[in-house]
Amino acid sequence: MMKRLLTSREFGVALLLILVTLIMTMITPNFLTSSNVTNILITNSVLGIMSVGMTIVILTGGIDVSVAAILAVSSVIVAKYVISTGANLYMAFLIGAGCGLVLGLLNSLFIVYGKIPAIIVTLGTMGIFRGTILQVTNGEWIVGFPAWYSNLNAQKVVGLPLSFLIFLGIALISGFLLRYTRIGRQIYAFGGNEESAVRIGIRVKRLQIFVYMYMGLICGVASVVYGAIQGSVQPNAAVGFELSIVAAVVVGGVNIMGGSGSVLGTVLGVMFLGLINNALVLAHVETYWQNVVVGMVILLAISVDVLNRKVKLTRRARA
Repeated sequence: MMKRLLTSREFGVALLLILVTLIMTMITPNFLTSSNVTNILITNSVLGIMSVGMTIVILTGGIDVSVAAILAVSSVIVAKYVISTGANLYMAFLIGAGCGLVLGLLNSLFIVYGKIPAIIVTLGTMGIFRGTILQVTNGEWIVGFPAWYSNLNAQKVVGLPLSFLIFLGIALISGFLLRYTRIGRQIYAFGGNEESAVRIGIRVKRLQIFVYMYMGLICGVASVVYGAIQGSVQPNAAVGFELSIVAAVVVGGVNIMGGSGSVLGTVLGVMFLGLINNALVLAHVETYWQNVVVGMVILLAISVDVLNRKVKLTRRARA
């Protein structure tokens, strides 16, 4: 048991987190201050929420590159609804989640019944969603949120930002779903071997529809948090955000080919990327270099996965 823990990806990422924290604390005294820690938790809440959803998608061997576009559409709809009606927090989450759910369902129908690869479908819908929202808003920013919505970003519970607690709540629910429910076991089985999953009676079409709808639902929830953190909504919000989401999931140890990984690993991956980005900001590194770092992290993480799989296959062959 101990050997398995020490050799797990989660343990490795946790060690990297501690190492980066120690190094940055020695280099920058302001790194471990309460204000900076709170800033890290808040700014990475949306990334964390959406990465949890992407974890489940990638576990099935799929991918969804339209997630940032779904976030943008849901953010605009929530913002317009909140401004026009005054609404309340519960209705905002209900509207956002409903919007994301519908767009996730749209993706799943093309993937399942159109039998089109997920990467192609979600690339197409990403363009459709982005273009539609630009047309509807005429490219104008949405501002003027009610005070209760603007102040959501500043609210704390037990000393932690509300946005971060929403992220943790979704992570706990998703982790429970994967580990302790039948559908969670089916997700791992389908991602590990689709043919075997069909043979043992898993209804793969229903499973895929569920997975992409769940991803859309999570994007909708994230859109409410996103609008509150930003204080306004841009029609081209979160462009390129899907890169960071995939990076967090892969760094956390989820196999990009599906079948293995955990929500805990993704949470650690999100925090690792958050620390790295914060460190680059404090070091006054240009924004484009931050994108370079994220890209390099993805390549490194996938390379480590490939090497690990080759080593395991070699050991099994010898045995």
